[in-house]
Amino acid sequence: TDPAVVAILKQREWVVGVLGEMDPVDDRLAHKTHQQGKCLLGYNTNQGARIDVRLRTHDLSGFLPYPQLIETLLHEMAHNMVGPHDDHFWHLFVQLKVDYLGFHRDLSASGALVAGRSPLAVSGVADQVVDVRSSVLLALEHDKQEGPPSQMQISLLDGYLAATDT
Repeated sequence: TDPAVVAILKQREWVVGVLGEMDPVDDRLAHKTHQQGKCLLGYNTNQGARIDVRLRTHDLSGFLPYPQLIETLLHEMAHNMVGPHDDHFWHLFVQLKVDYLGFHRDLSASGALVAGRSPLAVSGVADQVVDVRSSVLLALEHDKQEGPPSQMQISLLDGYLAATDT
């Protein structure tokens, strides 16, 4: 269990009933989305009653990188509050990503270890906390699959970073 995800859920008083793996072989929704030129990596059912995340590569030869899994999970967690992919949704996604990186940075700075290693090393986000703003903008661009973030989204990110002193 990722301590930053747990902290975010507790802080926001959110519950995820079931966290599951998308069927790597027979997932009709993922196939339909792929036909539309996009890549479905997860879905949220009934505002967090169930979240399913694609864990395996498309050729089933291995697992997706942990940071990518977390970004997908944060995306799906944002759907607990906002359904459509509008500016409110992307602003919430940005907040979750900033909070996730900040929690791991602070946990590592405290000297805490997970399985004898820094939480940043375990979560694979050590490089992302060096420049949180750039990391979040890159995650936003990757997740939206529609090009770079809008000026409004950048302004909302900058405001949230200033408010959280990150």
